[in-house]
Amino acid sequence: MNFKAISYLYALLFLTLFAFLPIVYLIFHNLGAFALHLATIRDDLYLFYISFLNAFIVAVISTIFGFIFAFLFAKTNLLFKRVFIVIIALPLLSPSYLSAIGWADFDFSPFWAVIFSKIAVFTPISVFISFVALRSINPEIEEMGLLYTDRKGVIKDILLPNIYAYLFLSLFIVSILSFGESSIDNTLLFKSFSLEIFTLFSAMYDYEDASSLVIFLLFVLFMMLSIYKYFFSEKLHFDKFYQMEKVYTLSVKNQLLAISLILSFILLFIVTPFFGIFSNINIQALSYAIIDSKDAILHTFTLSLEVALLFCINSFIFATLFEDDGFLERGLKQIIFYIFLLPSSIYAISLIGLFNHSYFDVIYSSYILLVVAISLKYLAVGLTLSKLNLYKITPSQIDSAKLLGANLFYILRYIIIPSSKRIFWVLFLIAFIFSYREVDLGYLLSPVGYETISMHLLTTMANSKSSIIASNIFITMFLPLIPLFFLTRGLR
Repeated sequence: MNFKAISYLYALLFLTLFAFLPIVYLIFHNLGAFALHLATIRDDLYLFYISFLNAFIVAVISTIFGFIFAFLFAKTNLLFKRVFIVIIALPLLSPSYLSAIGWADFDFSPFWAVIFSKIAVFTPISVFISFVALRSINPEIEEMGLLYTDRKGVIKDILLPNIYAYLFLSLFIVSILSFGESSIDNTLLFKSFSLEIFTLFSAMYDYEDASSLVIFLLFVLFMMLSIYKYFFSEKLHFDKFYQMEKVYTLSVKNQLLAISLILSFILLFIVTPFFGIFSNINIQALSYAIIDSKDAILHTFTLSLEVALLFCINSFIFATLFEDDGFLERGLKQIIFYIFLLPSSIYAISLIGLFNHSYFDVIYSSYILLVVAISLKYLAVGLTLSKLNLYKITPSQIDSAKLLGANLFYILRYIIIPSSKRIFWVLFLIAFIFSYREVDLGYLLSPVGYETISMHLLTTMANSKSSIIASNIFITMFLPLIPLFFLTRGLR
């Protein structure tokens, strides 16, 4: 058996055991409960409508800001763009509910407080998608367009028609991720559909009712994914990414307008929630918080490093296997993308349903399941970036190696990996961040006595003074910047 066959076998077993079977088991094991629940689903449908409306508003605003910021960062000579990118990305580096803690002190309705909090969290995702979309357009086409029209005409007639599918992708992904973000809803006391599922399972231990709502949401998610794939998937071109860019020169007036817009966004959505919180910090409380959370910090870093390593290995292996576009490869890619869109709490419930048996005790009683779950939950991101990296490698290199009899292992070892050192560090950083900020998977899948920094903060909020809570928020927000500083050195 050659290395490629072993890799296919590994991919099939890994995705079947940790992605396909948990979902199938949850559905078929609870179909009876779901049928009975249909008689009383009216209240749940209203809750679903309110939750989806909230998520859709977040997605629309995030996509608009995301496109504007991505255009300024990718296509203009905007001043301080690197600083702005780092600041806008900050809410994505730490647990989502941190900004929600700040908004809880304002006299807003939970509905709008959740929207404000989630805009800060999900706008960076829209910025990234729009940035990739803008870089997928050949700058030479823009140059030719400028010969016949002005800058506004190029944006209207060339840029937007070529990236509208990416904007809908941003709208689609942010809607679903926002819909499934229950930690913000819980912090701001917003009764949402995903929070209802989480509460039924973790607080009321009502597995049947929780599973019934999960089955309904799985069906809705599958329908949305099918609709999007039918209308837009053919218009996405992740095989094109131009390093060269067409830079539009901004006048002094436009520079000031752009900087004012970005600073207004940062002040309103990122800085404002923490004004009142950080005013409660003092040295004594901060010292106590650091000592009290040292075990949680150690657990978080070791977990994030293990998740990042597994994430990188799987990203490279799966991206190499999925160069072929057969039926099997398309099916496996759909499973990976589906798990990415699935709310973390629902994915955790499906894993618990399958693995909470004596014959899986070795996996279930340790944090192995947590490591696998986090790495697989975000594998779609690693797979996409790894494929972008593969497109940069000259096909003749791989074809020549195959003609000389090289198998997949040698192609990985001597061609792909040496050409992928930069993307390896990018994947490692992404996995580290996703693992650090994950809340629901950690809360539901961690073994007894195991606590990460995001879980430790939730515990602290329930029974500590305001100065201790503020100090823990400060630690949780800025702690990832320390390892990220050292890890980013690998990108230089």
